[in-house]
Amino acid sequence: MTRTTVPPPTVRRIAGFAAPVVLSEAVALGAQFAVVAMLGAAGGHALYLRSLYTPVGFLLVALNSGLSIALQVVAARAAGSGRRGELPGHLAAAARIGVRCHLVCGAVVLAGAGPLGALLDVPAADRTPFLAFLAAMVAVNAVGTLGELCAAVLRGSGATGRGMLLTLGSAGLLLAGVGGLGLGAGWGLTALPVSALVAGVVEVLLGAALLRRAGLSGRRRADGGGARCGRRWCPSGCRSVPRSCCSAPSTWPCCAW
Repeated sequence: MTRTTVPPPTVRRIAGFAAPVVLSEAVALGAQFAVVAMLGAAGGHALYLRSLYTPVGFLLVALNSGLSIALQVVAARAAGSGRRGELPGHLAAAARIGVRCHLVCGAVVLAGAGPLGALLDVPAADRTPFLAFLAAMVAVNAVGTLGELCAAVLRGSGATGRGMLLTLGSAGLLLAGVGGLGLGAGWGLTALPVSALVAGVVEVLLGAALLRRAGLSGRRRADGGGARCGRRWCPSGCRSVPRSCCSAPSTWPCCAW
């Protein structure tokens, strides 16, 4: 039985894998700090609720980071060993975990609204808006998590530029929405969940399109004629039989195995 020799990790390989993770997390944290600053600039009621939302907001960022980093590692291992066909399944599993985690967070927020409000000295008149705002942010963050999971799969499979495009685009939409609606249009605190929802939906739709374009959506042709690999259809179905279509690279230059 022949053993496969795995080359030892090098500084360049480690840095190449870590750089997209560091950049994506820096963008997420930077966007969170910017949102907190914008809410502070809105003043009044938004300024008060901002101080209450800040710890919950960073908790949600940590949840997204943990799921996306774990998925990127799994995706990189699968792609590096020629098992790219497993990536849609890994994405679906991570999405299920993310949705369940947000359901638990939502239940904790609802159950702990009273004690949390008392701990943070929330006036009785502000507790209902406070609860509604936290519940809305947990719900819309779940949508954003799905988009970040798409970005993690892209980064792990080697499409780091497309993964960063998703993360940067989502953060840009979020900041533009909070700045334009919250500060420009006078929406105040309502601008944050609305902007986060729009940014999350756009990120999910764009992420699904990029995954499908890269042949990582798990879909096959209706006529059973193979799987999509890159921009074209490979008749042998690359995801079910890795590298099988690469025997004729001149015929199927789309294959990137």
